[in-house]
Order: sequence, then structure tokens, then C-alpha cells
Amino acid sequence: MLAAFAVFWYLLHPVNTETINYVISRSDSLSTLFIVIAFVLYIYSPFCRRWHLYLIPIAIGALAKLPAVMFAPLLFVYLACFERPISLSDIASKSELAKLKSIFITTLPAFLLCGFMFIFVDLMEDVSLSVAGGGIPRSHYLMTQSYVILYYFTRFFLPVDLTADTDWTAFNSVFDLHVLIGVAFVLLLVFIAKITYANAKHRPISFGIIWFMLALLPSSSIIPLSEVLNHHRLFFPYVGLTISVCWSIHLMLTRAQKSLQAKALFKPLVLLSAILILSGSAYGTYQRNEVWKTEETLWYDVTLKSPKNPRALMNYGLALMSRGDYAGAETYFDRGLNLVPYYSNLHVNKAIVKDAMNQPAEAERFFKNGVVYGSDKPVSYFFYGRFLNKHGRIPEAVQHLNKALELTQAYLPARSLLMRIYYEQSEFEKLALLANQMLQIVPNNQEAVNYLNLSKGKSRLDIAMENARTNKTPENLVTLSLAYYEAHQFENSIDAAQSALKLRPDYADAYNNICAGYNGQKMWDKAIDACEEAVRLNPHFQLAKNNLAWAIGQKKQSVAPSPL
Repeated sequence: MLAAFAVFWYLLHPVNTETINYVISRSDSLSTLFIVIAFVLYIYSPFCRRWHLYLIPIAIGALAKLPAVMFAPLLFVYLACFERPISLSDIASKSELAKLKSIFITTLPAFLLCGFMFIFVDLMEDVSLSVAGGGIPRSHYLMTQSYVILYYFTRFFLPVDLTADTDWTAFNSVFDLHVLIGVAFVLLLVFIAKITYANAKHRPISFGIIWFMLALLPSSSIIPLSEVLNHHRLFFPYVGLTISVCWSIHLMLTRAQKSLQAKALFKPLVLLSAILILSGSAYGTYQRNEVWKTEETLWYDVTLKSPKNPRALMNYGLALMSRGDYAGAETYFDRGLNLVPYYSNLHVNKAIVKDAMNQPAEAERFFKNGVVYGSDKPVSYFFYGRFLNKHGRIPEAVQHLNKALELTQAYLPARSLLMRIYYEQSEFEKLALLANQMLQIVPNNQEAVNYLNLSKGKSRLDIAMENARTNKTPENLVTLSLAYYEAHQFENSIDAAQSALKLRPDYADAYNNICAGYNGQKMWDKAIDACEEAVRLNPHFQLAKNNLAWAIGQKKQSVAPSPL
């Protein structure tokens, strides 16, 4: 019963939603899963223990995420706690030293594998773990982590104010009150682990606390990460804390059961308490899942919980911008710029908003700021180049797009736009060269293949017809529909889009093309019906909204009474 409660509490814990919902951090759940599998194999399979097969999940888990290498010290602690317990008060004696030697020999294969996987994965990473992340000095990061550990511990019991992107910063002085409180708490945890280790009945508490501390070591030590705190890091440590807390509850309930006179009420009360805890956790998890439902709901929540986080302010602004709320987006971009005036991405996004609001002079000013403050970022040059191309300043656009490619050869958006410009300018030799380079980076890239054919004299419509004939996918049919539309073959455009809908009935792009085709034929009612369906399927489809507005406006003009 206790094990079932522990599993469900861990399963429903609201903090764990941060790991599961955050796609790139699901590696935490995978590495944790393989650690648990390794322990199960070691404990329950003598065959796997004898032939060290329990190490296979650790090798796989380390490839998912490096904290899996903490299995080796955890196995050492497990053996010292349960299978070959050590007497801490007599640890220097010959018998205890012999036990330590025996445990070390047993766990040596695990330490060798985990050490190898640490070095191997570290070498394969773009940024070595030995290098400070986010520009935070090691000493400042380390002194901050004691208080972070206290925060993590309290959030197990009170999972409130959870945020996908914290605005915490590193402490600058060892005499900061937060640092002193954190150090005192860590020392208290160590003391509790030592006290509970002394009694075999209490030892699972000690093991759980040590698991919690060891699992935090990769993120809460001298290895500085870009954020000093993040809730998705707790998936692995909370396994240990769940063990420790649930065993403590078990011991307290056992003692209470012996002393209580009204034993008839004991089990119902315990059951009711368990239901309340699990129900509360389930409700908290539901609320966090609601927050994670969309980009907009997520980043709005982060701006409330982490109001000094410029990245969160920018991302919420981007969510507002995607649905056409440019004024709202600008407000959040300005809030971010007040915090970090030299954040190049914020300048670029503010420029995009200014351009959308038909303020090109202001837009260019912010684009230039983005290039100055982000001179090492291809994205700054790309968006400025896109702006210049939009406003007919082709040579400047080409210059900035090429600069983006100088910084990052594989920056595909710049290559894509540059190929389009070369095609529109009839610079076919440059187009062929760029398309061939694209195919070296991304073999069989359909866009590059199309532009390579265009450089040889084929039209867009010819290429689209060939692609749709050889590979009849919804995407290719919609591309064909667009090519027909550009050639003013509106009926063929509608037919191609309808063919795409037969393969994918909920394809908003196809309905938008049908709307555009009917607009081209001035069949406003049919255009309105198609665009309304496109917007219903994709409420943020701005192009469909524009086509719908055009159809409605033209219909009103066509039915307006003629002046007398």
C-alpha cells in the first residue's frame, strides 16, 4: 500500500509536469527511467547482477541525459545502506574498511562505465560541461545552489509558483542571508541523513536524502548552467525525496497506530489523507497542464511568475504578435528592453512589430540595433535582410543574407530567402550554386531541388505539377494549387486544393487556397465559406483572415446600391 501511494504521489506531483511538458527536457524522464530499471535488474535479477547486464540501461540513459551517470555513487550508497551496511561510528575499523573495499570492488564496473559515458557524452556535446554556462562565475553559481536546494525541497511539499522559465539570478556574496540559510539547510539534511543511517529501520530515509542530493549534483554544484534554477531538473531527485518522505510517513503512522486508542478510525483517516494528498497533486498537475496548453498561456504564466525574465517577456510578446496583437507585443518587448537594453533578439522582434504596424523607419532603427548587439548571430542579419528585400532594397538584402551565411553555413532560412531573391532577379548561376550548396547540407531538400530546376529554365508551375504527379501528398497538392493561383488559373488552383482535402480533410492551407481561388473569380460567398473554414481549423491563420476580410469587403461593395 505504501509503495502504491509513493508511486502515485510521484506520478501526480505537479512539479513533474514541468519535465514531461517541456519536450526537450523529457530526456530527464528517460535517464531517470533507465536508472530505476538498472536498480530493478541489480536487485531482483542475480543473472543480470553476475554479468553486469544492469549497466546496459545506464549506458542508454546517459545518452538521453548525463545525470544517469550518478547511478554509480547511488549504487555504492544502496549497498552501504542495505546489503552491506557500514557502521559510521566504527568506520576506521578493519571489518568496516573491508566492507568498504568490498562495496568499492562491486561498484567499480559501474564507476568505470559511468566515468566513460560522462567523458564520451561531454565530448559529443556542443558545449562542454567543464565550461561555465550563461557567463555565471562558478563560485557565484555554487553559493546560490544551497538556497536553490532548499527551494527544491520545499516545492516537494508545497508545489506553488511553478514557472517554466525562472528569473532567479546568482547571489554575489557568500554572506548573503539566502546563502547562509541555504548552507544551514544543506548541513541539516546531511545531519538528518547521518542520524537516520544509524538505525536500520530509519535507513530508507537516509538513502532517499542522499539520492536527492546526489541527483542534484550535476545541476547544483560547481558546474554552472545557464539558469541557476529550473523545475524540470527535479524529476530525478524527487525519486529519492519520495522514498525518504513516504518512509517517514510510514514510520509515523506505524507509531501512531500503536498509541491510538480509536484504532477503528485509523485506517479510514489514513485512507482519506492519502486521497486528499493525491487529489491535491492531481489538481495541481491539471492546472500546470492547462498553463502548458499553448505558447501564449505558457509564456503569460511565466511573465506573472518571473516578471524580470526578459526571455519570457519576449516569448509572450511573440505569442501576441502571432495573433496580430502588435500593440500588446510591443508592450512586452519594451518591458524586456527595459531589463536588458542590449538583447539583440528583442530589438529584432521589436523591429518586426514596427514593420507590421507600418512604421518602416522605426523598424529599420531596431533592425540595425539588432545587428549591432547581435553581430555574431545570423538571425539578426536574416531578419534585417528580409525587411530590406520586402522594401525593394535588394543589394542590401543580399549583403545581409550572405553575412548570415558567413556566420552559419547551415542557416537555412537565409539560404531559402536568398534563393528566392536570385530567382526573382534571374541570377540563375548564383541560384544554381546556392541550391547545390543547400543540397549538400540537406540532401533531397525539395525547395533546393525546385530552385535548381528553376535555374535551368523550368517554371514554378512545371515543377509543382511534376512534384504532385510523382509524389501526391497534401503538401505538394497545396503547392501546386498556389502555383496555379500565381498563374491566374483559379479553377485549377481550387481543384488542386480540393484534391489535397481528400487526403487531409482538416488542411487549413487548402481551404485558404480555395478561398483565394474564389476571390480571384470574384465568387465572394464561396470564398467566404472556404476562408471561414480555414480560420476555424487554424484560428491564428493570419493569411486566411486577410483573404476572408478581402472577400467580405468586396462582397459589401458589390451589393452596395448605386448612387442616384
